[in-house]
Amino acid sequence: MLTPSTPTRRNLLRSWLGGLLLLYQGLGHRLRRALAAPTPTPELLDHFVGLSEALTALGSVITQDYPNLKEMYLRTLLDNTHGPYLGQAEALLQWYAKLHRQGWSPEGIAHTILNAPPASRVRQSQLARSIMSMWYLGIWHDPADPPAVFGVISAQAYINGQAWRLAKAHPQGFSTLFYGHWGSAPPQRS
Repeated sequence: MLTPSTPTRRNLLRSWLGGLLLLYQGLGHRLRRALAAPTPTPELLDHFVGLSEALTALGSVITQDYPNLKEMYLRTLLDNTHGPYLGQAEALLQWYAKLHRQGWSPEGIAHTILNAPPASRVRQSQLARSIMSMWYLGIWHDPADPPAVFGVISAQAYINGQAWRLAKAHPQGFSTLFYGHWGSAPPQRS
């Protein structure tokens, strides 16, 4: 007697198609999110770099030392703003551009965005904190609940996190020094 769990061709095909459907639905969700995210334009990238420099106080380090990270981080920002944050990334970048055009200093822009946002811009302020986490830690976290959900953006982002540079250290398992460098005094760092 055959039961529903007996491995017949029909049951195997049904299981395989069910798995394929689940895979398609999962990929479809990601594809819909990717297609819904705006395409990074040179103007958006310029606004993102300017905002990043203002928020992190890293200045030209962002444009000189990390040319590939700025595109990756902008893409991360645009791809991960969904739900109540849909459209907020572009609005944040436009807010920065408006303040910049009005002649605000980078420190003034950062203070306004992070500390004194109008009630209508609280989500944009939370996104600004996520941008800072990208540059300093190489992670993305949920802007609404920073400690709850986070993920490393990429190995390159983690290795190049500014927290390592500020601490004059390097990530565990990565060093630009030679093999066996731990046997001698560390080199002076600027």
